[in-house]
Amino acid sequence: MNGETLPVKHGFPLRVVAPGWASDSWVKWLTSIRVLDREWDGFWMKGAYRHPGKPVAPGTAVPQEQMQPVTSLHVKSVIADPADGTQVASGKPLVVRGVAWGGDAGPVTTVDVSVE
Repeated sequence: MNGETLPVKHGFPLRVVAPGWASDSWVKWLTSIRVLDREWDGFWMKGAYRHPGKPVAPGTAVPQEQMQPVTSLHVKSVIADPADGTQVASGKPLVVRGVAWGGDAGPVTTVDVSVE
């Protein structure tokens, strides 16, 4: 991984990289392979790694049969600290913590933060 031995937390000694599927579908700690003639219906693929495929209002229930598997990831970022609504002193240094994913766009090389 990135030119180094695959670490245990990422599946050492072997991890399946499935082209056409987002990395949340790549199997860690592989012990066997079974070929199926249908989509696997285990917990993670059946109910967790799915999205509605179209915009829906927050909290809207989408029938399971309309949900689609996640096959790609988009650029995403999250600010974890300070929490939303936190009041901060104007003109004083502030540490901002978070994380960013590059998704299908490739690795994140920079992050810009705006306080407008």
